[in-house]
Amino acid sequence: MHEPTLSQILQRLQQVERANHRWKLASITTSVLLGIVVLLGAAGGQGTTAVEELRAMRVILVDAEGRPRGRVGVEADGTPRLFLTDPTATPRVGLAITGDGRPGVTLYDAQGRPRAGLGMTADGRFDLGVGDAAGTTRLGLGVAADGRPGLTLYDQRGTLRALLSLAADGRAGLSFLDEAGAVIWQAPAATPERR
Repeated sequence: MHEPTLSQILQRLQQVERANHRWKLASITTSVLLGIVVLLGAAGGQGTTAVEELRAMRVILVDAEGRPRGRVGVEADGTPRLFLTDPTATPRVGLAITGDGRPGVTLYDAQGRPRAGLGMTADGRFDLGVGDAAGTTRLGLGVAADGRPGLTLYDQRGTLRALLSLAADGRAGLSFLDEAGAVIWQAPAATPERR
């Protein structure tokens, strides 16, 4: 067997480099084309077939700039939640169903603090609570499971101070309470219970 000369080695090296260059071009071209196909498929448009079912533990909704604007997911405790956020990603609306099936909606202020909540209890009572900036409930509106409506007012400490309600027979009642929760004035049929 004879040994290759330097010129044969250089010639062979040039052939390998040319072949390598062609493979690089082919792989780059294939990657670009594949990327375009994926992007066009993701962009959808007319003729896009809807997916029958999508399963995920959490989905983040983003705006055109890619900023998070909402989240749908199941929490560690099994509670499904939907949050919609403002442009700074601060939660402004939340929707949830608790583990025992109670639905609720929460509205948040610009700092992300809950300020109003709407929900239904396990026994069918409907409640709306509105709070102040400190997070203290100041107003409650509810309908008991038997259909009796009530309106409650709370002081800055969250102590019930006034109650307007209707009895089961339709008679109106009004109660005013002191700081300790004792009734200081009451018209017939009111019962100072928290709603």
